[in-house]
Amino acid sequence: MGERNALPPEGFDVGNSPRELLGGIPARYAGAVMTTSNGTKAWLRAFDQGRPVLCASARNASAVVEEAMKRAESIGILCAGKDGRAAMDDTTCAGLLVSEILERSPNSLLDDGARIASSLWSFFSADLSKGVKSASHMKELFRLGLEPDVDFCSERDRSRVVPEMTFFEGRPAFVRGKGKTGTDKKRRAAIEPPCEG
Repeated sequence: MGERNALPPEGFDVGNSPRELLGGIPARYAGAVMTTSNGTKAWLRAFDQGRPVLCASARNASAVVEEAMKRAESIGILCAGKDGRAAMDDTTCAGLLVSEILERSPNSLLDDGARIASSLWSFFSADLSKGVKSASHMKELFRLGLEPDVDFCSERDRSRVVPEMTFFEGRPAFVRGKGKTGTDKKRRAAIEPPCEG
């Protein structure tokens, strides 16, 4: 499963559509391989740092922040971006995550990236979908008929699932994460720039 420029590559059973994946297509398989134009590189870059990598979106924002805060005093948010550059949709969602951190730990120390994302979230907090849809690459997704996927991804806190990247059969893979206890120390939040191609 996966995409290149928003479409499934030749020979792939499914694309990157979350609605398509909910249809149970991956259930036919014991496992699945996913590759995307931007996200895969970002996940692997984060995983190479040797720290826990949780996969967050608007749909599981609260659950991911809760789990991250149980585990770590310092939390980094890595946005995949688009073609190695910042993207409005990712940065808006990062701002949502920062707001979730601040709600739980108001004295958190934010780096400039987290503060920028937080400001963007403040602007779009009344309408997450508007912030996501303002990304320059959305025109192409809409042209391809993927606006329902964008709407789906813009829904907030619809899932408590916290995927975590770990090794599975010797390779990095996302699995459903299990909760662990952590500390209540002062938090740090940082936004990493999008990964380079």
